[in-house]
Amino acid sequence: TYGKLKNGLTYYIKPTENESSKIYMRLYLKAGFDKQDGDQLDIAHMLEHLAFRNGIRDDEQLLNQLGMTRKDQFANTSFKYTEYSFDIPNTNPKALDTGFQFFKDIAVHTDMSSKAIDSERGAIKEEIYYRNGDNLPQFYLGTKLDSYLFPSIHDYSEVIAHYDSFDAEVVRRYYRDWYCPDLMAVVVVGAITQPEKIEEKLKNFFKSLKKEEGNRELLDKDSLFFKSEPNFKSIQKKPSTQEFIIEKSELTLFYRDSLTYHNLGNYLGLSRLQYWGMLQQILNHRIQEALQVYNPKYKAAISYSENEMYPTGLHIKLSILNNYEQEALQQVIGIIKNL
Repeated sequence: TYGKLKNGLTYYIKPTENESSKIYMRLYLKAGFDKQDGDQLDIAHMLEHLAFRNGIRDDEQLLNQLGMTRKDQFANTSFKYTEYSFDIPNTNPKALDTGFQFFKDIAVHTDMSSKAIDSERGAIKEEIYYRNGDNLPQFYLGTKLDSYLFPSIHDYSEVIAHYDSFDAEVVRRYYRDWYCPDLMAVVVVGAITQPEKIEEKLKNFFKSLKKEEGNRELLDKDSLFFKSEPNFKSIQKKPSTQEFIIEKSELTLFYRDSLTYHNLGNYLGLSRLQYWGMLQQILNHRIQEALQVYNPKYKAAISYSENEMYPTGLHIKLSILNNYEQEALQQVIGIIKNL
């Protein structure tokens, strides 16, 4: 079952036949990291934390009443969307109501007070440290470089300082701009026996959400990337006193593929993905053949990007010993030209 309410919210209800007695409820927001303004570094992530507080994850008594555990409720911020999950047993009608209420509260009742926002600053900083660990300096360097080349990627090298200082209003602006019913979809999939009753209940829960006029335009930053001039950026890593002197360079070439990007929903786009998949295998095989020598001066890997973070295109990543950059580039580019 598919439908759209007058306020623009879309919904999908799908009964499935499997051994699980669960119903999987999802709220998708068509906005993630890619919708952040220049002063909204990681604010999509902050909003996810604030909205998730509407849930019942810490209410052990209610979870037990509904036949749920803490693992049945989670959230995730991705590059182009944000996802909220609420998995329930199909034997408890109250659980379905609670899930719908959770999703509705995200849209209209998320606490945007300065106190609520300040309470999440430390938690998210800890999460950034935990996720990246010893790789944090490399993560900073990678996002710094990508931010110069890709319009939709932010520089995270100052993210900790940003969390210490950003004004709460930047969070509220993101919420006003993007947490709107016409950018939301509710999905209910699983052991459903009466989809028509779920549809009726869904409509009653969400029909009161108001579609605000004059919302922000959905800017396609990938198109900006494809239209931009060829670009090059070099960043020098400064080793700390505890690190060895860096003896190699890391270089990435990105060949843009706008034709595939603009045809991903049809046969041409799908066939080109197949073509690129075979091409990258052939190129990687020939590069590895070329590196079957004593003490090779570089390593190389080729992949085709079709994920949400990077626009479609061919990535060529090289790790090259110092003073051998030109030799490595000439060899790899020669392999590509001779294909």
